[in-house]
Amino acid sequence: MEDLTYSGNEALMEEVHKENLQNQYTKEGVYVIHTLLGNWMEYGKKLLARFDEYEGFTPKTKQSQIGVNTHIPENEITIQNYPNPFNPSTQINYRIPSNSKVSVKIYDVFGRVVAVLVDNEFQNAGWHSTDWRAEKINGNPVSSGIYFCRILSNSQVRTIKLVLMK
Repeated sequence: MEDLTYSGNEALMEEVHKENLQNQYTKEGVYVIHTLLGNWMEYGKKLLARFDEYEGFTPKTKQSQIGVNTHIPENEITIQNYPNPFNPSTQINYRIPSNSKVSVKIYDVFGRVVAVLVDNEFQNAGWHSTDWRAEKINGNPVSSGIYFCRILSNSQVRTIKLVLMK
Protein backbone atom coordinates (compact mmCIF):
# COMPACT_ATOMS: atom_id res chain seq x y z
CA MET A 1 0.00 0.00 0.00
CA GLU A 2 3.01 2.24 0.13
CA ASP A 3 2.39 3.00 -3.56
CA LEU A 4 -0.89 4.73 -2.68
CA THR A 5 0.84 7.40 -0.62
CA TYR A 6 1.89 10.79 -1.90
CA SER A 7 5.57 10.20 -1.12
CA GLY A 8 7.43 9.30 -4.29
CA ASN A 9 4.57 10.39 -6.55
CA GLU A 10 5.02 14.14 -6.34
CA ALA A 11 5.33 14.37 -10.14
CA LEU A 12 1.83 12.97 -10.47
CA MET A 13 0.36 15.70 -8.27
CA GLU A 14 2.35 18.25 -10.25
CA GLU A 15 0.70 16.85 -13.39
CA VAL A 16 -2.71 17.45 -11.80
CA HIS A 17 -1.74 21.06 -10.99
CA LYS A 18 -0.59 21.65 -14.60
CA GLU A 19 -3.85 20.23 -15.94
CA ASN A 20 -5.75 22.55 -13.61
CA LEU A 21 -3.84 25.55 -14.96
CA GLN A 22 -4.69 24.52 -18.53
CA ASN A 23 -8.35 23.92 -17.66
CA GLN A 24 -9.27 27.05 -15.73
CA TYR A 25 -12.36 27.73 -17.85
CA THR A 26 -15.17 25.53 -19.15
CA LYS A 27 -16.12 25.51 -22.84
CA GLU A 28 -18.79 28.05 -21.93
CA GLY A 29 -16.17 30.38 -20.43
CA VAL A 30 -17.05 29.80 -16.79
CA TYR A 31 -14.10 30.00 -14.40
CA VAL A 32 -13.43 26.70 -12.57
CA ILE A 33 -12.25 26.71 -8.97
CA HIS A 34 -10.09 23.66 -8.36
CA THR A 35 -10.39 22.47 -4.77
CA LEU A 36 -7.92 20.51 -2.71
CA LEU A 37 -10.38 17.60 -2.53
CA GLY A 38 -10.80 17.71 -6.30
CA ASN A 39 -7.02 17.68 -6.74
CA TRP A 40 -6.70 14.63 -4.47
CA MET A 41 -9.50 12.90 -6.38
CA GLU A 42 -7.73 13.46 -9.70
CA TYR A 43 -4.43 12.39 -8.14
CA GLY A 44 -6.06 9.23 -6.82
CA LYS A 45 -7.61 8.41 -10.21
CA LYS A 46 -4.27 8.81 -11.95
CA LEU A 47 -2.42 6.84 -9.30
CA LEU A 48 -4.86 3.94 -9.27
CA ALA A 49 -4.95 3.83 -13.07
CA ARG A 50 -1.27 2.82 -12.94
CA PHE A 51 -2.03 -0.47 -11.22
CA ASP A 52 -3.63 -3.43 -12.98
CA GLU A 53 -5.15 -4.74 -9.77
CA TYR A 54 -7.21 -1.56 -9.39
CA GLU A 55 -10.05 -0.66 -11.69
CA GLY A 56 -10.04 3.06 -11.01
CA PHE A 57 -12.94 4.25 -8.93
CA THR A 58 -15.66 2.10 -10.47
CA PRO A 59 -16.18 -1.61 -9.94
CA LYS A 60 -16.82 -3.83 -12.96
CA THR A 61 -20.42 -4.45 -11.92
CA LYS A 62 -22.70 -1.99 -10.27
CA GLN A 63 -25.46 -2.68 -7.74
CA SER A 64 -28.25 -1.92 -10.19
CA GLN A 65 -26.93 -4.40 -12.74
CA ILE A 66 -26.60 -7.47 -10.52
CA GLY A 67 -29.17 -10.09 -11.51
CA VAL A 68 -30.42 -8.19 -14.54
CA ASN A 69 -28.97 -10.32 -17.33
CA THR A 70 -25.48 -9.10 -16.52
CA HIS A 71 -22.57 -11.45 -17.16
CA ILE A 72 -20.43 -11.74 -14.04
CA PRO A 73 -17.06 -13.37 -14.74
CA GLU A 74 -16.95 -16.67 -12.88
CA ASN A 75 -13.19 -16.60 -12.25
CA GLU A 76 -12.90 -13.07 -10.84
CA ILE A 77 -13.70 -11.39 -7.55
CA THR A 78 -16.79 -9.20 -7.64
CA ILE A 79 -17.26 -6.50 -5.00
CA GLN A 80 -19.80 -3.74 -4.41
CA ASN A 81 -21.18 -1.73 -1.52
CA TYR A 82 -24.53 -0.20 -0.75
CA PRO A 83 -25.31 2.55 -0.08
CA ASN A 84 -22.53 4.69 -1.51
CA PRO A 85 -22.21 7.49 -0.43
CA PHE A 86 -23.13 6.27 3.03
CA ASN A 87 -23.72 7.37 6.61
CA PRO A 88 -23.35 5.80 9.14
CA SER A 89 -22.64 2.34 7.65
CA THR A 90 -22.36 0.51 4.36
CA GLN A 91 -22.83 -3.13 3.44
CA ILE A 92 -20.02 -4.64 1.37
CA ASN A 93 -21.04 -7.60 -0.78
CA TYR A 94 -18.43 -9.66 -2.56
CA ARG A 95 -18.16 -12.89 -4.50
CA ILE A 96 -15.05 -15.04 -4.55
CA PRO A 97 -14.61 -17.55 -7.38
CA SER A 98 -13.07 -20.37 -5.31
CA ASN A 99 -12.56 -21.51 -1.73
CA SER A 100 -9.72 -19.43 -0.32
CA LYS A 101 -8.44 -17.23 2.47
CA VAL A 102 -9.91 -13.76 2.19
CA SER A 103 -8.93 -10.35 3.54
CA VAL A 104 -11.17 -7.30 3.35
CA LYS A 105 -9.61 -4.03 4.53
CA ILE A 106 -10.53 -0.36 4.45
CA TYR A 107 -7.83 2.20 3.54
CA ASP A 108 -7.78 5.98 3.66
CA VAL A 109 -6.59 8.13 0.73
CA PHE A 110 -3.03 7.94 2.06
CA GLY A 111 -2.98 4.14 1.86
CA ARG A 112 -3.17 3.59 5.62
CA VAL A 113 -5.26 0.68 6.93
CA VAL A 114 -8.28 2.12 8.70
CA ALA A 115 -10.26 -1.05 9.40
CA VAL A 116 -9.93 -4.80 8.95
CA LEU A 117 -13.31 -6.38 8.20
CA VAL A 118 -12.13 -9.88 7.28
CA ASP A 119 -8.65 -10.95 8.37
CA ASN A 120 -7.21 -13.79 6.25
CA GLU A 121 -10.28 -15.92 6.93
CA PHE A 122 -11.04 -19.10 4.96
CA GLN A 123 -14.28 -18.73 3.00
CA ASN A 124 -16.12 -20.90 0.51
CA ALA A 125 -16.67 -19.78 -3.07
CA GLY A 126 -19.73 -17.60 -3.57
CA TRP A 127 -21.31 -14.45 -2.21
CA HIS A 128 -20.42 -13.02 1.21
CA SER A 129 -21.32 -9.83 3.04
CA THR A 130 -19.79 -7.64 5.74
CA ASP A 131 -20.65 -4.22 7.17
CA TRP A 132 -18.42 -1.23 7.86
CA ARG A 133 -19.74 1.21 10.43
CA ALA A 134 -17.23 3.96 9.58
CA GLU A 135 -14.98 3.11 12.51
CA LYS A 136 -11.24 2.73 12.81
CA ILE A 137 -9.60 -0.44 14.09
CA ASN A 138 -9.66 1.05 17.61
CA GLY A 139 -13.41 1.71 17.40
CA ASN A 140 -13.15 5.49 16.99
CA PRO A 141 -15.27 7.01 14.21
CA VAL A 142 -13.58 8.12 10.99
CA SER A 143 -14.16 11.51 9.42
CA SER A 144 -16.13 12.18 6.27
CA GLY A 145 -14.24 11.49 3.09
CA ILE A 146 -13.10 8.92 0.60
CA TYR A 147 -12.00 5.45 1.59
CA PHE A 148 -11.07 2.34 -0.36
CA CYS A 149 -12.27 -1.18 0.30
CA ARG A 150 -9.75 -3.77 -0.87
CA ILE A 151 -10.42 -7.49 -1.06
CA LEU A 152 -7.66 -10.05 -1.50
CA SER A 153 -8.39 -13.70 -2.37
CA ASN A 154 -6.05 -16.24 -4.01
CA SER A 155 -3.71 -13.50 -5.30
CA GLN A 156 -6.64 -11.63 -6.87
CA VAL A 157 -7.23 -8.08 -5.67
CA ARG A 158 -10.18 -5.77 -6.22
CA THR A 159 -10.64 -2.27 -4.84
CA ILE A 160 -13.65 0.01 -4.74
CA LYS A 161 -14.16 3.57 -3.56
CA LEU A 162 -16.38 4.27 -0.54
CA VAL A 163 -17.63 7.78 0.21
CA LEU A 164 -18.61 8.65 3.80
CA MET A 165 -20.75 11.78 4.05
CA LYS A 166 -21.67 12.93 7.55
